[in-house]
Amino acid sequence: MLWPSRAQWHRWTLPSKLSLVGVLVGVLGVVVSFVVSHSSPPRTPPEPEPMLACVLKPDGDFLKFSVTNEGPVAALSVSIDRFTLRYDKSEQHVIATGYDLSQSGRPGFRWMFLPRLEPNQTKAARTGEFIDPFDERWIHALVFDLSYLREADRRSYKSLCTFFRDNGRLITRSEFRSNPQFAKLSAQIERAVARVRASRQPTDKLRETNEGGD
Repeated sequence: MLWPSRAQWHRWTLPSKLSLVGVLVGVLGVVVSFVVSHSSPPRTPPEPEPMLACVLKPDGDFLKFSVTNEGPVAALSVSIDRFTLRYDKSEQHVIATGYDLSQSGRPGFRWMFLPRLEPNQTKAARTGEFIDPFDERWIHALVFDLSYLREADRRSYKSLCTFFRDNGRLITRSEFRSNPQFAKLSAQIERAVARVRASRQPTDKLRETNEGGD
């Protein structure tokens, strides 16, 4: 496209002038967009995170809990508290909450503490609970409350691992979702966890626990 002279510009009709202005504005917009997109700083990839996965399974006459770091970076100060809720199916509410006896009278202690959990590393411990016989009246919710830090920036994480014993079966949370009692029991678990966290003392006397090995 040739640039019009002043005489040609004056001879142009208004629509022709507006067309030229529109073309110039479009070209200018493309140039500005290109400059902005290439001058912005590159996006930094998200920092990798530790990912802790829990397993609870029979170990002889007892139950054994294990935690594995499935993430690409180490988790620090892995602290785990454990308690059990006994839920009455007919009354549809929790009638009792049991805590790990090893924490009684020992401020700052946790049921399980790991200073460091490397990627793909597993630590385990027995819960001290017997495998329940068949029981039609109760649902037992076994709750493991986890907190840990990311090594790079000491960012803190909290998560819950919950398992259920119902009619003699030990089942995971995802398997229990189809149970008609799931929603009501889950809400009561959340309230119980909030109370436990609010009353929990700082971890100033932590010790490492590893009874089950890697």
